Amino acid sequence: MRPPKGRTWAPRGARPVVTVRGRGSGRVNIASVVCYRLGHRPHLMFKLLIYHGRKDEPRSFTWSDYRDLIMAVHQQLGTPLVWCWDNLSVHLVAELARFAEANADRLRI
Repeated sequence: MRPPKGRTWAPRGARPVVTVRGRGSGRVNIASVVCYRLGHRPHLMFKLLIYHGRKDEPRSFTWSDYRDLIMAVHQQLGTPLVWCWDNLSVHLVAELARFAEANADRLRI
């Protein structure tokens, strides 16, 4: 999210100032999963969410985004999963807990 490099000048001893246009209200969110299985190489899977500051654009991940990530990881690996959460408020949503209960045979949180 840094501006492109450009040339500028300043008197010796003074810090050069590069002006950048725009509000700077964007952000990049990433949800990632590291998967380890004995005797196999580790896998890194991730999902990006880029927020540009536009109206009606999601700012962060919802519980359904995490659900979709879990399903994609399970489909890719084809094995039961052990999932470790932190105490992020989205991780504690009731819908995500119901999803975990419905998929208890292949998902353990």
